[in-house]
Amino acid sequence: MIALTGALRTILRATGRGGTSLPGLLAGRFDPSLIRSLAGELGPTVIVVGTNGKTTTARLLARVLGATAGGPPIANRSGANLRQGVGSMGDG
Repeated sequence: MIALTGALRTILRATGRGGTSLPGLLAGRFDPSLIRSLAGELGPTVIVVGTNGKTTTARLLARVLGATAGGPPIANRSGANLRQGVGSMGDG
């Protein structure tokens, strides 16, 4: 499922579309437990919530964590924070 989602995201981006929601939407339809399964594989997690500034704050945190932790964290820098956007993550 992850490979299929990644391939669809690549195709959408190559055609000039963002590819942040549709792959996750389709993955969720094929496997409704996908996000729960993937979440079980995560280590320490930071979730940014609020009304304004979530994308900027999340990007800043990802950059800081990437610089200090020795590698890029799993992050959705596009700001697609709905269920299908989370299911499409993988852009480092």
